[in-house]
Amino acid sequence: MIEDKRDKWEERGDLNEVEDKLSYVFDFKGERKVWDKAGDDGAKLVVILSNFDDWQETEEALKNSGTNWRLVVGWGVYGLGMRDDDLIAKVVREAVRNESLSLPQENRALRLLAIDDFIEVVLRACFLSGTEGEVFEVAGEEVRSEKIAEILVSEAKMTKVELKGYKGEINNLDKVRAEAVWSKLRWKPEFEFKDGVKELLQYYFSRMDEENRTLKKSLKIKKNKVLPKFEVEVEEVEEVVEVEEEEVLEKVKEEVEVVVPKEPEEPEEMEELVPLKIWKKNKEELIRLQQAELTKEKEEEEKPEEEEVVEEVEENDVGVVEIKEIKEVKLEKSKPMRRLRKKVDWMGMKIYGIFLVAILLLLMLVGPVKWVWVTKRAVDVATGFPGLVNAAKQDENEMVKDLEESVIKVRETQESLDAWGLKKLAIFRNFDSGLRVVADLLDLEKESVRVLRLGENMAEGVMGEGEVEWESSIGELEKELTILESKAGILQARLGGDWNWLSRDWRQKLSKGMIVLEELRGYLGTGKRSLAFLPEILGVNNGRKEYLMLFQNEMELRPSGGFIGSYGILTFEGGKLINLEIKDIYAADGQLKGHVEPPWEIRDILGEGGWYMRDANWRASFPVVAADLQWFLEKETGRKVDGVIGVDLASVGEILGVTGEIYVPDFKEKVGKDNLYEQAEFYSENQFFPGSNQKESFLGTLGKQLYEDIKALKGMKRVELIKAMVDMLESNDIQIALNDKNAGMEVARLGWDGSLFNNSCEGDCLADYLYIVEANLGVNKANYFLYRNIEQLVEISLGAVSRVVKINYENTAKNSNWPGGDYKNYMRVYLPKDVNLSQVSIYDGNDPSSKKIYMPNELKIAQVAGKKEVGFLMTVPVTKKRVVEIRYTSNIDLSNKNKFSYMNYIQRQPGYGQTGFVALVNYPEGWGPAQVQPVASVINNKLLFNQKLEKDIKIGVEIIK
Repeated sequence: MIEDKRDKWEERGDLNEVEDKLSYVFDFKGERKVWDKAGDDGAKLVVILSNFDDWQETEEALKNSGTNWRLVVGWGVYGLGMRDDDLIAKVVREAVRNESLSLPQENRALRLLAIDDFIEVVLRACFLSGTEGEVFEVAGEEVRSEKIAEILVSEAKMTKVELKGYKGEINNLDKVRAEAVWSKLRWKPEFEFKDGVKELLQYYFSRMDEENRTLKKSLKIKKNKVLPKFEVEVEEVEEVVEVEEEEVLEKVKEEVEVVVPKEPEEPEEMEELVPLKIWKKNKEELIRLQQAELTKEKEEEEKPEEEEVVEEVEENDVGVVEIKEIKEVKLEKSKPMRRLRKKVDWMGMKIYGIFLVAILLLLMLVGPVKWVWVTKRAVDVATGFPGLVNAAKQDENEMVKDLEESVIKVRETQESLDAWGLKKLAIFRNFDSGLRVVADLLDLEKESVRVLRLGENMAEGVMGEGEVEWESSIGELEKELTILESKAGILQARLGGDWNWLSRDWRQKLSKGMIVLEELRGYLGTGKRSLAFLPEILGVNNGRKEYLMLFQNEMELRPSGGFIGSYGILTFEGGKLINLEIKDIYAADGQLKGHVEPPWEIRDILGEGGWYMRDANWRASFPVVAADLQWFLEKETGRKVDGVIGVDLASVGEILGVTGEIYVPDFKEKVGKDNLYEQAEFYSENQFFPGSNQKESFLGTLGKQLYEDIKALKGMKRVELIKAMVDMLESNDIQIALNDKNAGMEVARLGWDGSLFNNSCEGDCLADYLYIVEANLGVNKANYFLYRNIEQLVEISLGAVSRVVKINYENTAKNSNWPGGDYKNYMRVYLPKDVNLSQVSIYDGNDPSSKKIYMPNELKIAQVAGKKEVGFLMTVPVTKKRVVEIRYTSNIDLSNKNKFSYMNYIQRQPGYGQTGFVALVNYPEGWGPAQVQPVASVINNKLLFNQKLEKDIKIGVEIIK
């Protein structure tokens, strides 16, 4: 099982060890309790079995399990950990023992699958899309029995080559079924039998050695009595001593003491091997012998040839010098040997030896040095990939070629490690694991090139820079995104391995890589789903499409994101962006004929006598806001649109963060992410007066210039732009409401339409919901000076779930001068419709005793979209702190229950800014948490969730008795 812990994965062997929610579960035993856990957590379940198991029965059970399952069945899997009764395991053991091989004699074909290939299949079955509810019977390439024997004979260095036949049943997966699975998983076996079996052979050789050592230790070995060893001590001689060969031999004979040891068993044989004990000669004796020999030199040279008896001396294996035999050797007359030992050029030999050692070391280091260079080069290519993509004129084929070459070299390095047999060592196994990650990363980037270029072509088509065949391009891009998503998932799984052997810095990089890959997979999945409604938005098949775009200022917060100071009309036709015009909202409102009665809050609190488009974003649900805005647009300007897109200044700022600072020539101003608000306020508010077109001119010019800069983006900059826009959609700062029903449903499924979320759960479970919606009705920009954070206390008892929500505000404005001032906020809080509202109060953040409880007539309570709406007015004066407190309960009954789940969904208002959110969940005595999501801290038997409300938050707690 794998437990998702945000920045790392941890292996767990027992379900009782798992506290948090699981994302992926790998079951090798077919255990039902594991399936139940996976089903409860909504995790992907992968069940792994072999063809020996009764997997058909498991398949039927999985179909009724209600889980997101897939079943992987391995045929002919071999490698470490395989069963000893398997055919290949038996044959490998026989090869190691140099025995006849139990293989079919008729040269039958077997489908064999290396364990590394099988692991790859399991990962693909987990992370590829479209694998849910599928059975994958996986087998490798066919290998003939004679080929298997040939490989084993070669690798195990066998001297016996004989097939004795195999009488057991051999189960093989047929070719059609095997290759069908290969195609579905977009995979083929990588490891040939000759490569895959090496590690298994090494394992059985090691096991055989261990068995032999154990056997030897158990035997008592009786050794024969060893004859005494001789010792020869040679004192250091300062001068070279020259003697005659014959004299040396004679003196040796004289000084030899023959010792015949008496062995009772075989005395006759011992007479043939006579050990000699040689006594040492001191320095003076050797000099005397030398002088005596010099006087006899000439006489010895003149003597006639004669046959001389020479004793042949050998040294046996225990260091005893023995006279093996006596030979008659006829010596030719020649110049006698004058030295006992010749002078040796030790310095030359030393230099020569060092040279040989250096050459040997150099040859040994060539491979490792090359491996390190290849690894560094591959890492450089991988990390330099974004820069390559950013190059506007970088050729796609060149990028792919560079990446492919790096992958090939990394694979070759892996093969070299295998060929050298280095994977037996932990350091090289770790190195190989790192190489595999690098290769997968390069492969991922290679696939990314294709996706990026397809996206680039489509972006150029939208901008009118090229022609696009939209139907085929979208289909191809969807396919490539699926492949890329699966590769990212496989790489993420590899990064979840054991990397403790790496340095701390590299482990941190891998942890960050895990997070990046998780985000990437999220973006890829979102991208695939967005392709479903992209043609509708772009007007690919349905002609001209126009959308009302709202430019909202969140410094004057309103329900859909902020006060609408300007609006635009965005036009697409035939997949191309035709135009973007930006208009002043007041100019449109000035054309409204007749009177429209506003909501009472706008009339009584804001003081507006009528309702106009600038205040039409009043509802909490954006689809409802979109309908109201379209009604006003048609009444005021006569234009109809196909949907509404809401953006706030924060979104524009994020886009500027990608494009960089832009220059607005008409105003001679540089506008960037950091000064956007100040510049927009200066030109759109300070110099605004009735009839002025100053606001329209500035925002229109800014929008047009930004539009040109967006068109000029290339490579990774366009990717960054898309990422920024997706992030804004996820945070609700961009919202989209489409009139087309099907496209609108797809947008809603992604959570981008800004509607009130429908939170629900089944069984012994409570679905909670919290959505705080604020509206600044103070006619100022007080939100710029406002800080807030939210606290929620959840008390689960046997009969009820009680909640206390506190919203803490601080107005940092120093005075009431514009754009600051008091924060006059009409607040609406959306809760589950069946809650019992106990109390709403407000007090000074520095003085809790100043609490004021809202009376019923000060609260507006209604049911909206299946929620309970609680509305009231509150004010945060300048330099002051205020705390709003809301108490409510829901009835439950846990008296006869053993398990209970609490699910809370906290929705973020568009334009809400940076807001902290802390939840504290308390559970009954005798109960404890079984799982929580996201990660929580335990404080005094309470679960603490510390989050940032950057986007919608989901909190889940399961407690058991």
